[in-house]
Amino acid sequence: MKKTFLKSFIMLISMTVLMSCSKSDEDINYNSDDLLGEWNLASYTYSGNFDVSNGTISLYTGNFEGRAINIDATTTFTENPNKANYSGSYDLSVQQSDSNGQTTQDTYVIGNTTSVVDWELRDNLLILSNGELVEVDLPDEISSFTNIGDGDLEIIELTSNSLKLRKSIDQNISQGGATAIIKLDIAIDYTR
Repeated sequence: MKKTFLKSFIMLISMTVLMSCSKSDEDINYNSDDLLGEWNLASYTYSGNFDVSNGTISLYTGNFEGRAINIDATTTFTENPNKANYSGSYDLSVQQSDSNGQTTQDTYVIGNTTSVVDWELRDNLLILSNGELVEVDLPDEISSFTNIGDGDLEIIELTSNSLKLRKSIDQNISQGGATAIIKLDIAIDYTR
């Protein structure tokens, strides 16, 4: 039960990283013309930790990291209307370790998936909204959890041939008397 929950949790994170909100203190203005066109997904990684407790007792503590391998995916940014069209596939290599010293390594196939979301540039943030999955080929562990919502990513680099996006999430989720504290760092790099 615990291992199945953790796999589902890790896979859920891998599909929802673009959907959580973040804020940035920097005031950098990027030109939207630099964003337009097709970008090749070059790298997608995340790492973090979580602690699930029932208030006084820690039920599970673990660290995790994931990275896309065998990447064949692109995102195309268009304007009027401002849409980001993602299409492609990759394998997701996920490693997790718990406080008992147990480590697992799994690879999941994120098959041909297509999605469309509205985009807006505001200072150094790429703001995504109204996401829609058009085609989905996902592992059974997460197929029922997948949802594209609103979110934003910090742009740390936008040039004619490089787009680097980052996000940090520090969130507490409570449900049914249990609390999960999640810390997550995400890096998504594109090239042309």
